[in-house]
Amino acid sequence: INIKSSVFNGEVFSEFAKSSYLGGYIGNNGGFFSIEESSSYGLISSMSDEDCRIGGFVGNGLSAGTIIIKSCVCDGEIMSKKGVNSCLSGGYIGNNLGKLTIEESLSTGKVSIEGGVDCRAGGFVGSAKTGTITMKSCTYEGEVSSSGTDINASGGYMGVFSGEQSIEGCSSIGKVFAEGGGVCYAGGFVGLAKSEGTT
Repeated sequence: INIKSSVFNGEVFSEFAKSSYLGGYIGNNGGFFSIEESSSYGLISSMSDEDCRIGGFVGNGLSAGTIIIKSCVCDGEIMSKKGVNSCLSGGYIGNNLGKLTIEESLSTGKVSIEGGVDCRAGGFVGSAKTGTITMKSCTYEGEVSSSGTDINASGGYMGVFSGEQSIEGCSSIGKVFAEGGGVCYAGGFVGLAKSEGTT
């Protein structure tokens, strides 16, 4: 899929589902997705009973997928409540397991998680357990917060990362919060960089 010069300014909502994969453009991506000069201004919200993967552009990126984002803006709201297990939320992508490139893009929206055991929130990517991420000339100016019962990881760019990443010429001047029970991780760029990752 190739998308250019497009705008999402609606609402994507899920309630009472066991799991939810929600995105302003794609809920679950397992192939090739390229988007350029586009924006996400709408509301993405989940009240799933167990797990959620939600993002302003893509909810979940599978390991076989490739995502390329260039010259885009996220200024919407990504909100998760109620999740019992894991909540992975990002301004651009909730969860990424494949190859991801983001260039010359801006995140000024609000990403928030309330409830859940494993909460991962990022201005660009909520969680990236595997895969490769390249970010160049991007800016984070939004607000990210996670408030769960066990693990809370919030980052201006990524909540949790354990794959291979490269960040070049980027800036983080927004707000990052992590609070609640258990352990909290918060960083201007990455909340928690696991030992198996390469930066």
